[in-house]
Amino acid sequence: MLIQQFKKMGVDKIEGFTFEYGGAALPLALYKDCKRMGIVVGPGYGPTETGMTGISRPIFIPRMWMKMGWDPEKMTDHFVKNNSLGVPIPGASVKVVKENGKELPHDGKSRGKLLIFGPSITKEYYKNPKATEKAWRFDYFDMDDLCVIDEFGSINFADRTKDVIKSGGEWIESSRLEVFIAEHPAVSEVCVIGVPHPKWGERAVAIVTLKPDSGITEHDLLDHLRKNFVETGEIPKWWVPDRIIIESSELPKTGTGKINKSMMREKYKNIKLE
Repeated sequence: MLIQQFKKMGVDKIEGFTFEYGGAALPLALYKDCKRMGIVVGPGYGPTETGMTGISRPIFIPRMWMKMGWDPEKMTDHFVKNNSLGVPIPGASVKVVKENGKELPHDGKSRGKLLIFGPSITKEYYKNPKATEKAWRFDYFDMDDLCVIDEFGSINFADRTKDVIKSGGEWIESSRLEVFIAEHPAVSEVCVIGVPHPKWGERAVAIVTLKPDSGITEHDLLDHLRKNFVETGEIPKWWVPDRIIIESSELPKTGTGKINKSMMREKYKNIKLE
């Protein structure tokens, strides 16, 4: 919203301005706008249960710049493209585990549940011992999010546990797919959900709103995904949604301003897919 206001005001350059974001993946198109305007962007990860930011990227990771060379723009591109949250803040410890609690390797591919331990993490849920026991069952706090940790120690967000789509035994990361769809310059908002499918269990469906007078069709957006991300090996072909539905009105939001995926799943749960 701020970037759009700057554009309306005719402001095309803002040096020394830092934009911190959290709660959702940063759209690549928005990131590119920030770069053009000279705005530095950085993520933070700190749900209510962490008491404060638990993971951040205020500085670059030494192991990364020793391998990639000191190129801040290149490293930031890498972070944004991979949905990186950064590294644990001092005093916090993080690991990614399987459903049984076994820790996964830092290979940038092994996806698992994100666990955090630190002095600011909540000890319990108010009058909810079952939720507390479940959250602390591995002696670290289960954030109920899916992540991978790469060779540099960077924690890359995959999806909310409740939002990941299981299709034919394969996982589709809805949040990452949203980032790629949002890179199309005509897209204003995007929400990717899983809907029931008779053969595959679930399939991805995207719901988008477009910027005024874009004239873009569903076919154009599907073609954008295939040419820019499937053919380049960025995503597998089964990640491409079965449908991209273009809505004429703004997508519903939660109290925190996020797109309400529960409402979208309810609305499109009976959509017919081939």
